[in-house]
Amino acid sequence: MQETWNFTLSNPTTSSNSEELTSLLKRTLESNENELRIFLSLYTKIDGAVAEFPEFEKLIEQKSIQEGSISILFNKVFFNACLNINETEKDRIILHYLVDQERAELLLTGPFVPERGMDDI
Repeated sequence: MQETWNFTLSNPTTSSNSEELTSLLKRTLESNENELRIFLSLYTKIDGAVAEFPEFEKLIEQKSIQEGSISILFNKVFFNACLNINETEKDRIILHYLVDQERAELLLTGPFVPERGMDDI
């Protein structure tokens, strides 16, 4: 499984350096925090958790000014009322980004997670 999600850019401007790009990515992810939490939760649900308080950490790799990888920090929250579980742990995920200035969109692609195949009986 590999998930992708489109976000609308916040105050899109033509980014010519990594500082402007970092600022644009931070603004966009902060203004779309709920959607980002849902996107990250698609990866944490495997562990029975949800993602909360996502935070842009840093640019990791830039292939160009419009494309590269970023690191996101977030809390992975486990909750089960029946088992009296309410725990939180910090986690980090590396996401690939693609900025489309013309359409004012940010496309995030998560890591590839192989799906479990059929069990033999």
